[in-house]
Amino acid sequence: MIRFNLLKLLAKLEAAKGRKYTLKEVSERSGCDKNALSRMANHPDIVPSAKVIDELVQFFFFELTRDEKRPHLDRNRMRSVIKDFVSVFPDPENEEFWSYIEPEIRNNPTVTLDEIWSMYTRKRAPDRTKPVKETEIKSNLKAKILEAETTRQEGSEIELSLTSEEFDLLRKNLPLNIGGKAS
Repeated sequence: MIRFNLLKLLAKLEAAKGRKYTLKEVSERSGCDKNALSRMANHPDIVPSAKVIDELVQFFFFELTRDEKRPHLDRNRMRSVIKDFVSVFPDPENEEFWSYIEPEIRNNPTVTLDEIWSMYTRKRAPDRTKPVKETEIKSNLKAKILEAETTRQEGSEIELSLTSEEFDLLRKNLPLNIGGKAS
């Protein structure tokens, strides 16, 4: 589903210029039909014509981001306007996706794509907290290695006394961290 964020760009323009803009004024200055702008503002899921999209993006680019002293940045600035204007996310029929989004956010036209994706990924992300036991074992193992390093004498080897759990954890992580193999 594509959603057009006319109100977001309008708010950015108003903040940058320090004054309010009416849809009529945007219509006159961009060449877009005022009714088309009104429909886009009230129903962001309505897909306007390519001509309306082009006229709006051009208008906001020149009003909001264009800097004649730095034309080499125009391409990135145009991308920024388009990114703020157009949002894409799964269709309403995609129940798997929308089941993670709270109902009051689903139908709110002012909710940004970033907010929707953030909510989805927060709820779908795997739990990254490590079990308390594993964290405790790692802490003990690190302390033992640090102590052995600080008490080591030049030219001597380090000898560690490990529990089976510490050894298993070290063995599991050694090839990943160092590139070697533990046996």
